[in-house]
Amino acid sequence: MSAPEQEVKPKKAKKAKPATDAVPRDRSSKNFDKTAAITMLATANPKRVGSKAHATFEKYAGANTVGDFITAGGSYEALAWDSARGFISIVGYTPKMVEKKAKAAKKAKAPQPEAPATA
Repeated sequence: MSAPEQEVKPKKAKKAKPATDAVPRDRSSKNFDKTAAITMLATANPKRVGSKAHATFEKYAGANTVGDFITAGGSYEALAWDSARGFISIVGYTPKMVEKKAKAAKKAKAPQPEAPATA
């Protein structure tokens, strides 16, 4: 006896991604000069104590340049993130502006008629 044949379903075609301009990502190493100086703008570490981000931010204190920070284990993503939020400044690098999304307004509920009081 042979095993019953199973119907093979055709694979769905993948949607084509829209064409984008060849602009490097903001957090790419192409946007940073390794000799650029890092300046601390935050007076204290703004990250939550005990978090990985807090430890990463502490690496800025010991790094004078982008290259020193990367060598110490930092990432270009951290540089872009913290620079965009105004925690640090990097000579020769202008971060993309961060826009906070407005919270959606709560839908106004129609007033409900009160139930008559029972005696």
